[in-house]
Amino acid sequence: MTSKRPSENEATLVQDDHAPISVDEAVARYPGEWMLLRVTARDQAGVPAGGVPVVHGPTRESVQQATLDALRARTDPAEEYYLFSGYRRVRSGEVWQVVLANAARGGGRVGKRKR
Repeated sequence: MTSKRPSENEATLVQDDHAPISVDEAVARYPGEWMLLRVTARDQAGVPAGGVPVVHGPTRESVQQATLDALRARTDPAEEYYLFSGYRRVRSGEVWQVVLANAARGGGRVGKRKR
């Protein structure tokens, strides 16, 4: 993945092979930053669980213009985006039960993109 930050207060457009990653992977890659993902997966509760990184930056304001540009440029009106800050999500007990049951069966992660 290629991303180059012009300055500490500016957003960085992500230029890569457009491979989707989980929200947790995005948080680990850009800790504490704001980021925009093009949603490709949702969890059982319908919450975005993964997507293609579009932009990341140190503040919400720093990613605002890139977010608006992405929304204006989309060709599919059903295409969804998720703007969030890079902190680990708190999961409910129900979600953890599903995650643990899936792990016990040797399954993949929650929200993993099916091919």
